[in-house]
Amino acid sequence: MSFRHRWDMWSEAMRTHWHVALSCALLVMLLAVYWLDPPLLARLRHATFDTFQRLHPRPYLPVPVRIVDLDEESLGRLGQWPWPRTQVAQLVERLLDMGAGVVALDITFAEPDRLSPANLARQWPDQPALAELLNRLPDNDAVLARTFAEAGGVVTGFMARMEPPAPRLPARKARFVIRGPDPRPLLFPFPSSVTNLPALEEAADGNGAFSFIKLDDDGVIRKVPLVLRFGDHIYPTLLVEAVRVAQGEANIRIDTAGGPDNSGPLRIESITIGEITAATDSRGEVWLHYSKPQPSRYIPAWKVLANAIDPDQVAGHILFVGTSAKGLMDLRFTPLGREIPGVEIHAQMVEQLLQDSYLRRPAWVDGLTVPYVVILWLVMVLIQNRSGALWSALAMLLVVGSTWYAAWNAFLELRLLVDPSFPTLACLLLFLSLSVPQHVRSEREKRWTRDAFSQYLAPAVVDIVVRDPAQLKLGGEEREMTALFTDLSGFTGIAESMSAPRLVEMLNGYLTAMSGVVLAHHGTIDKFHGDAVMAFWNAPLIQPDHALAACHAAMDMQACLEEIRQRPGDIIPWQRLFMRVGVHTGPMVVGNMGGRQRIDYTIIGDAVNLASRLEGANKYYGTGILISESTWQRVQDGVDVRPLGPIQVRGRKHPEGLYQLLARKGELRPPLADLLPLFARGLDLYTQGDFAQAIGCFEKVLAVLPDDGPSRVFLNRCFRFRQHPPGPGWEAVFEPWGK
Repeated sequence: MSFRHRWDMWSEAMRTHWHVALSCALLVMLLAVYWLDPPLLARLRHATFDTFQRLHPRPYLPVPVRIVDLDEESLGRLGQWPWPRTQVAQLVERLLDMGAGVVALDITFAEPDRLSPANLARQWPDQPALAELLNRLPDNDAVLARTFAEAGGVVTGFMARMEPPAPRLPARKARFVIRGPDPRPLLFPFPSSVTNLPALEEAADGNGAFSFIKLDDDGVIRKVPLVLRFGDHIYPTLLVEAVRVAQGEANIRIDTAGGPDNSGPLRIESITIGEITAATDSRGEVWLHYSKPQPSRYIPAWKVLANAIDPDQVAGHILFVGTSAKGLMDLRFTPLGREIPGVEIHAQMVEQLLQDSYLRRPAWVDGLTVPYVVILWLVMVLIQNRSGALWSALAMLLVVGSTWYAAWNAFLELRLLVDPSFPTLACLLLFLSLSVPQHVRSEREKRWTRDAFSQYLAPAVVDIVVRDPAQLKLGGEEREMTALFTDLSGFTGIAESMSAPRLVEMLNGYLTAMSGVVLAHHGTIDKFHGDAVMAFWNAPLIQPDHALAACHAAMDMQACLEEIRQRPGDIIPWQRLFMRVGVHTGPMVVGNMGGRQRIDYTIIGDAVNLASRLEGANKYYGTGILISESTWQRVQDGVDVRPLGPIQVRGRKHPEGLYQLLARKGELRPPLADLLPLFARGLDLYTQGDFAQAIGCFEKVLAVLPDDGPSRVFLNRCFRFRQHPPGPGWEAVFEPWGK
């Protein structure tokens, strides 16, 4: 056979089977991507495992683990957090007196109790007799430490942080026994921690970290470490310490293998606490298999202090003291698609340890994926060449279905986490590369664009995108805009008193009316969040008068709400609706943001956050509409306002001027119009620190307008500052949220 003939045969084969070469190149690329494990594959894998957990959560079996909950009702009955340490001591003592096995505190007492008698004595330096009496009383922290020491069975918790190293490491109560190579290179390192007061850690039987490692970019807690590393020291987590102290054990054993002196990579094989051996992954972490919400897990703290529980509920139990109160910000996302208190994650993990029930993802599972995908590709090539695209498609569907069925059964029967998402993705892509790559690619782009048009973009934006499809790309641009936020005052209480159908009817009626006002002023509605409305101006279309349009919209929304309140309220309490509005103008980023699966045309930036803060600031001033200094500078020729002085917004370096929006220019009517100079005089005196003179001004305003919120607020501040004068260098800046 001549060289030319061989060349012709090779050329013909390449023309006929070029898609096989393309598919082979794609296969190599897919396997390389799988080895690199980019965030997209991790998200797909996690979404799959989360779906499995939602479909089959761990069955809840009663075990001696409970949560003593500092819930909303406990805070309402016993006072806001932080409680006096003596009250915490009483709670711990009460639990241990009822026979609790361990009390683990998902709380850090990092600073001395501000309510200790000695600290209170310093509040009244001009009352030496009172100070002497208070100084004779025992220190609250000492009382709590004595309770820990005398009662026994207490485990304190400290917070691991990614901050610069702290001057003091947490106290280590547990001893670690290492069988095998040193595991420290595998453990997640924390450079710093927020520790308890030394006396409290010394008095407790255990001390563990309660921070979670969020290695997943979506913030969902799927795995928890059993041990962590601070510098060269290994520390247990809070849940491990609770299990150790409950068994009266002193040691925690870590079994390792691999490394330079052994075969294979360094890995942690198991961690043993007393009689419990946990099969971890190579870094000492355990997958959580969540159960559905169980009210019986929780014991309200107020019931413990009121002796309103059966001692059998806590006797011999491992008790985690934590909070479910939203205001204390200890809520975590779970694969079940909801938030739960962080303390419940500790409790659920201990339940798994006690039941010896784990989700596992052994290393060999990943090792099987590569040969499995290669075999699938060979099968598809053979079927494609012999039987065509239809049979190849049917084979692909059969393989994908079988893969998911096997993964589901592995999860259901063996509690193994086998990822079917990558084989599915690889199978689909390889099929497309073998059949109609160009056609499928173009159709996929058209379908993605059409879906994005119909599902995610507001009507105001659709026309722009239709004219220029490039506008649909992710990202945005920065421009000066005006943002408006609204919220209904006391809506939660209204909602609790209404049936669901009536609540939906009221909310739809209210939001429809407010939307109409925004659109009438050429604003863009960003989103609804419950009863709240977020809107903006100067995008997608340029609006030179965007600040004034937003202010007019805010006033018209209040006027519209006033009309709504006049409706008969026999079934729907329209008259109870009162709205707060915040408006701010500044640089914002606007555009399509999100991911390939979902995008939103929205605004972000510090200026957006400030507009939201201004809405919330209304409740501190008794006002309906507040605008910022930058907005006022752009609308002062078109509206009448009342200056309220500067306000310090948390996270911002400089205060922001605050103005109450009253009316369009020239439309403000007496008596408020006549009283504004008197209020301004009072505010000027207040700013200068002349509180006595300012009180007279505000009292005169209130004599005519008894319900004037700002006058009432500044009058109260004047009285307070007269009793407790501000220190030197005081500036009349209100800080409702702190700096």
